[in-house]
Formats: sequence, structure tokens, C-alpha cells
Amino acid sequence: MRLLGGVSMANIWLFVITVAAYFGLWALANPTREYKRHLRRFALLVPLCVPFEIGGNVFTVIGNAESDKNIYSVLSFYQKAKQSAYAVVTLLAGQTAGKNAYAFVNLLGDQKAGRDAVVGIGLPVSQEAKKGAVVVFGVSGYQKAGEGAVILFGLSGYQEAGKYAVVVFGVSGYQKAGEDAEILFGLSGYQEAGNKAL
Repeated sequence: MRLLGGVSMANIWLFVITVAAYFGLWALANPTREYKRHLRRFALLVPLCVPFEIGGNVFTVIGNAESDKNIYSVLSFYQKAKQSAYAVVTLLAGQTAGKNAYAFVNLLGDQKAGRDAVVGIGLPVSQEAKKGAVVVFGVSGYQKAGEGAVILFGLSGYQEAGKYAVVVFGVSGYQKAGEDAEILFGLSGYQEAGNKAL
């Protein structure tokens, strides 16, 4: 187990900036003049924000990080991984991955992935993936995928896919697909498809 390894300089700066930002927000939300409270806050934030590298993978609870392999976090604003990036919650996030970018909850985040970009619940502003871009239970804003761009139970606001663009139970607002552009049980607002538009 190594502390702050791999792309260490970037991670050191991300760690310092993250701790300072959380500390500042906490001080604004709950001001105090007691230095002991400030020390306790700082002592709590440091282990939660620090990125630990284990076997080339980076793990953090509420921190931000870069990795030569994978990143795993509970809450992140920024993740950049050469392989995959995993987060339970991403907030106003930039999630970039050479392979896959996964977020269970994504609020106004940007995902770029070499393979798949997937959001469970969220409001992604932008998703770009060479293979599939998927949002389940959400609004999108822009999706571009080499193969499939899919939104289940949601809105859309422009989808572009090499093969198929799909919105299930939703509204759309422009779809462009190399083969099929489909909306099941919804409205539309312009569809363009090489094969069929449903």
C-alpha cells in the first residue's frame, strides 16, 4: 500500500485543493472561532480525502484523484483513470477513463470513456463513449456513443450514436443514429436514423 503514488504530483495537488475546499465550505456553513473545532474538522477531512494507491488502483472516500489504473470513490468531483473510474456519487464531476466510467448517482457531471459511460441515477450534462453511453433514471443533455446511446425512464436533449439511440418511457429532443433511433412510450422532437426511426 502506497500513499499518494502513481501520478503523485497531480494527486498531491488534488488532495490539497480538495481538503482546502471542503474545509472552507464547512467553515462557511458552520462558522466557529474555536481552533479545536477547526483541528477536529481538519483531522476528519484528511483521511476522507486522501487518495490511497493499492496495486496501482487509487481508492478515496470523498477525494479526487488520477490513476494509471482504476479509481474507486464514494464521492468525487474529479476522476481521471487510464483504465476505469468508479464512483457512488459524482457531483459536477469530470470523470475520464480509458476504459469505463461508472457512477451510481451523477449530478451534472461530464463522463468520457474509451468504452462505456454509465450513470445509474442522474442528470449528466455530457457523456462520450466509444462503445455505449447509458443513463438509467435520468435526464441527459448530450450523449455521443460509438455504438449505443441509451436513456431509460428519462428525457434526452440530443443523442448521437454509431448504431442505436434509444429513449425508453421518455421525451427526446433530437436523436441521430447510424442504424436505429427509437423512443418507446414517449414523445420525440426530431429523429434521424440510417435504418429506422421509431
